[in-house]
Amino acid sequence: MYSKLLNFYCIYNFKLVKVSKDNKNPIENNWSNSKLNTYTLSNWKEWLKEGYNIGVLTGSSSNITVIDIDTKDANEELLKLMPPTFTQETQKGYHFFFKYNKNLPTTRIEHLKLDILNDGRQCILTPSVVKGHQRKVLHQANIAPMPKSLEEYLLNKVSKPSTQVSQIFKALPEGNRNNSLIQIGGILRKELNIKQTNYVMQLINRNFMQSPLPNKDIYNMTKSLHKYVEIDIDALSRKILYYLNLVNSANANDLKDFCGEDRDVITEALKKLEQNGWVVKHRKEYKAVKKLVWNDTIGDLGATVPFKIPFFDNKAFWCWGDILLIGGGTGTGKTVICMNILKELIEQGVKPYYISTESGSRHARVARELGLVDGQYYWSQVFNVSEIKLEEKAVTIIDWLLPSEYKETDKIFQFLAQQVAETSGLLIVFMQLKDGTREWFAPNLCKLYPSFATRYILNKERDGGIFKIDKIRDAKSADSYSDIICKYEWENKRLVPVNNLEKLVELTKEFEGEVV
Repeated sequence: MYSKLLNFYCIYNFKLVKVSKDNKNPIENNWSNSKLNTYTLSNWKEWLKEGYNIGVLTGSSSNITVIDIDTKDANEELLKLMPPTFTQETQKGYHFFFKYNKNLPTTRIEHLKLDILNDGRQCILTPSVVKGHQRKVLHQANIAPMPKSLEEYLLNKVSKPSTQVSQIFKALPEGNRNNSLIQIGGILRKELNIKQTNYVMQLINRNFMQSPLPNKDIYNMTKSLHKYVEIDIDALSRKILYYLNLVNSANANDLKDFCGEDRDVITEALKKLEQNGWVVKHRKEYKAVKKLVWNDTIGDLGATVPFKIPFFDNKAFWCWGDILLIGGGTGTGKTVICMNILKELIEQGVKPYYISTESGSRHARVARELGLVDGQYYWSQVFNVSEIKLEEKAVTIIDWLLPSEYKETDKIFQFLAQQVAETSGLLIVFMQLKDGTREWFAPNLCKLYPSFATRYILNKERDGGIFKIDKIRDAKSADSYSDIICKYEWENKRLVPVNNLEKLVELTKEFEGEVV
């Protein structure tokens, strides 16, 4: 589908990196090293097929400079200077691609709401999807050279180092080179990061010193400047927060590469941000603390769903944002129960979203035996539910959830709870039970976020089963925790609750010794 676009990237010799699904984080730690980037067109196609995003290394690596404007209401004076060139639309604004311009720094021009993406950065490419928004090509023209007028305009807007540097050049002594360079470096370091300072000092050393020092000496001198210069930790902290909000999460090495600072300075800034409650750390990853959005209207918050929840409607009050957790042992017919629920929802005018995590799932055969046809429900196969994006105002069924590590169960459900809350949907999750005891794996963790949890236990003859209710957040009556006995009708694959009292007593006896 995107072969023509990928060929375009190939023609321009783009260096692409594999990026996480639905965000901007490169998969590899050493993604910025263009010398190691040997990926081909077939790799790119495979990444997209697997659902990953793609990014291009900007700067000399791919011979491009990208102007990233993060507002649709861009500065008119700036736009007038833009020639026709390859352009893509982002969620907030636009990416304008130009041939590499070595005169422009990689930086942010805040009052123009734009970033200059040059050496050391990467840019997410179409057809990647970020936060549910797919990148789109707005203008597929050739990549144009940057006009001199645009270059001068941007350079004029970039913050410039102190003019004290030029004054020192006039008074440079012939001897005592180290002290002179440290003095210059101290002035540069107040406004430039360590990588930029080293670059400028190397230029000064080569072009202004009669007897230049070795490059290694200049680098070590630059690193030692923190002894003489007080780094503006507050300014660095703002830069870190900007990056974390941009990429969602990052480790200290990512922040070191982005900010161009030493690890110890980054660690000091992160420590201060943690103490002030601006970032949180989970393992090796840092995340920016999000500012809450406060509302003063109740509206339809907590509104019940306008349909009945199969099997459990009379047990609880069901609202948008709820999670229903159903457990079942191996071979107990989780998919059959799942498709029965799906059919009853369809009969009420609901078009559910069905997610199968099982290789070779039999849901299609069961659906046909239940009389379902094409177009009545959406389905997709996913093997990692912690990377999915739920649809807005949808009923979604996950068949079934098997965490790779049960100690991470609460993290998976926390992610799903956030997804279903943000999309105002309703989620039904099937989960494996222990075969011997028919109890939950990690019971405290898996039942933390769902509003309703029940276990389905099959009887010996496999002609029915019983739902044991373990948790109800908003019960309808004192009888809500009573068991639900079901009879399985083999001829039409229907699982039917038994309401007849005599039949209920008879089936309950059958379950004696079977139900835990």
